[in-house]
Amino acid sequence: MKKYETGSVKTLGILIFLAGALMALYFGQKIFVGDQQSELADNTAQEPVAIGEIKTLDETAEQEPQTTQEQPVKTNALTADQTPTTAAPAPAGKLSEVHGVGNDHVLVGIPSQYTTKAEQVHKDVYDPLMQLIAAAKADGINLTVVSAYRSYKRQKQIWENKWGDTADNDTQKALDILKWSSFPGTSRHHWGTEIDFNSVALNYWNGKEGMRVHQWLAANAPNYGFCQTYGPNRTKGYSEEAWHWSHIPTAQQYFDQIRDPQTLALVTSQSIKGAAALRELGTVADYVTGISPCHPS
Repeated sequence: MKKYETGSVKTLGILIFLAGALMALYFGQKIFVGDQQSELADNTAQEPVAIGEIKTLDETAEQEPQTTQEQPVKTNALTADQTPTTAAPAPAGKLSEVHGVGNDHVLVGIPSQYTTKAEQVHKDVYDPLMQLIAAAKADGINLTVVSAYRSYKRQKQIWENKWGDTADNDTQKALDILKWSSFPGTSRHHWGTEIDFNSVALNYWNGKEGMRVHQWLAANAPNYGFCQTYGPNRTKGYSEEAWHWSHIPTAQQYFDQIRDPQTLALVTSQSIKGAAALRELGTVADYVTGISPCHPS
């Protein structure tokens, strides 16, 4: 009897041992798998985000129109880093681009072999410009871009450097500068549609080479949409500029806006050097609208 009981006890012990081993193996696998899943989740969470997949709030804001007709920003100040705005409804279109602010999305670079420095032009002007340069070269005329798009910030620097320490209400100083330079926010170069070719020196255009180039441009540039904006025989506006040619089909949309009285009032309300003189003169519209008649092909 005792021998039988002893054997039963041993058998029971073995069964308990085996059951424990099986339970330990089962729960050990669960823990291992759980640890693997946890580690995988941690690794996934720590995976670096590819550059460019997320945008900051500022980057997103830069892609939005800075001023629209439906949402005018209520301010009359215009700075180099701020979209020109007005409390009154703005003219149709993108008012900021008219003034040379926020134009990056419509600009493309001009190949360096055709420029004297890094220059940009409106994307709709690029192909006609390349075609014009190629046609000129085929006729033995070399065209080099010395100036194209100009930002509000750059125009402001040019204007204020010329103004110097003169009193802001000096109308004669304003008239002197306006012979050749635009008040910030009114330059056609803000649009990326204007091209200055070869040189801005009068001596060049009065010389044999310059007259030959100008004669070719006058005869051929309109075939590609370009016209001399500031030609001879005008009674108002800037002085004659043989070098300045505008791609009229693209420029027209901006011209229709910049000559709007609201836009011009906004421009002269700026708190920068010489603004008081322009307000006193009241002739800024003459410089904006005083262009040569042009009928490109």
